[in-house]
Amino acid sequence: MHSRHSHRIRKPSRRTTGMADESPLASYCLQIVDFCLLGILFVAPLFFGGRHLLGRMVFIALSSIAGVAWCTHQVLLKQGRWTHTWANVFGISALLLVALQIAPLPTQWVEQLAPRNASLLTLWNHHEAAVPNFGNWNTLSLTPSATKIALATLIAYVMLFFTASGRLRERTDIERLIQRIALAAIVMACFGILQYFTSNGRYFWFYEYPYSTTALAVKGSFTTKNHFAHFLVLGTGPLLAWIVLQLHRVGKNQPKRQPAGHFSSTATMVALSAGLGIVLLAVLLSFSRGGILVLLIAISISITVYYRRGLLAGSYLYGFALLGLLVVGLLSLSGYDQVADRLDDFASGSLEVLDNNEGRRKIWEANVEAIQAGSLFGSGAGSHREIYPVYFTKSPTLEHTHAENGYLQVGTENGFLGLGLLALITLMVGSWCWRALRHASSNRALVLAVAVTASLVVSLVHSIVDFVWFIPACMSLTILLAACALRLAQLNHHAPTTSTETSDTWAKLRWIGLTATTACAAIWS
Repeated sequence: MHSRHSHRIRKPSRRTTGMADESPLASYCLQIVDFCLLGILFVAPLFFGGRHLLGRMVFIALSSIAGVAWCTHQVLLKQGRWTHTWANVFGISALLLVALQIAPLPTQWVEQLAPRNASLLTLWNHHEAAVPNFGNWNTLSLTPSATKIALATLIAYVMLFFTASGRLRERTDIERLIQRIALAAIVMACFGILQYFTSNGRYFWFYEYPYSTTALAVKGSFTTKNHFAHFLVLGTGPLLAWIVLQLHRVGKNQPKRQPAGHFSSTATMVALSAGLGIVLLAVLLSFSRGGILVLLIAISISITVYYRRGLLAGSYLYGFALLGLLVVGLLSLSGYDQVADRLDDFASGSLEVLDNNEGRRKIWEANVEAIQAGSLFGSGAGSHREIYPVYFTKSPTLEHTHAENGYLQVGTENGFLGLGLLALITLMVGSWCWRALRHASSNRALVLAVAVTASLVVSLVHSIVDFVWFIPACMSLTILLAACALRLAQLNHHAPTTSTETSDTWAKLRWIGLTATTACAAIWS
């Protein structure tokens, strides 16, 4: 494996990776990082997916602590590890864009950069003394308070990606994280099903949420069924990868020589298959059309690639088919008719059926107009609730807190600059997935790459008809999977690595400065 490309890549030793001679405090910081990542996967989603301020605070706190702990860990090492990637540039650019929206600017600048503000804020910025006014509006954002919360959340996202991409040193770390994502999906699915079949209408059986109930669909701890389903589907690709890897481990074990190991591997295989069935059942019982659609996409991508690359024998496909029949059989006990009705909406091929009362189309049209009028900077991150009624053809009967489309909402709130940055980030992550798939150096690397790619495709597709990017529990999984894609691409033996090891004085000072900056950002958030 190394003879052909040994002249390109110098294999790092344990000393250069910073894993040897760690001080007790450095090891403790690394444990804090791991515990925070576990909290983001298993604890933060319980607070309604982070949809509201309490859950968002929990997510931001966990991400901030992880970021500070990771930077402190690097300072305490003899040789800190720095990964050069365009993601750092794009992350800083996104932060600067949102920060500029709430920065106090001269009135003339605001009039030039956000010309729409003058027509909307008619009682501001009047220079005639005879005209009553509130003063000078000095921010590009129309909702500075909401934009501050959005900036705090974005800081947490950037710190989470930075921390995760640094923490994933080897493929073993990536595989462990993917397994934890799969396990998080199983746990949430189990909780959702249990809550549904023993429901009293309240979340966790004691909290009465005024705008939603747990009695009509499986939702877990999420306020909407679509976001619950999306969370589970993001874990479906990793769960299938775990199963495929476990199948290979079971096949390698020799029952006669290692009976205990073979029994343990088989038991794990049975447990994972049961977990997959539970996840499939929970997604179907969510009655989310978008969730069911992206579930089929994730399974189709994973199974197709595994089969074509010889990682999944035809006999195993029959096993998956049998599992599917079992799930349908369980579904027939409760909820089969509702699922069938939801799937019939796709079969009809009618927009009127899929989009009842043109709800999504109306809000999409309003957002398209808002993007055109918003120029480069938009109306401000977090401002959708306030800006969309301006462009509604008639007074809405329901409040649309989000655009039901991630791309349109980014454009509405962050303008053409936000859309351009989103396009660049999408291309960058896509290139990571392509490199990880195309140049996979082993079957294990390929399985992991397929899991990550399938889930990221799910995120891109589902965002066309929902605002899953604006739910921290869903977005945190997407960010962790993107970090896995980056590291899989970098760890490729056939591609030049972009990871560098540094130990000079400047590098140490850089990590100290970064730790201080991260701590200040965390406290502000």
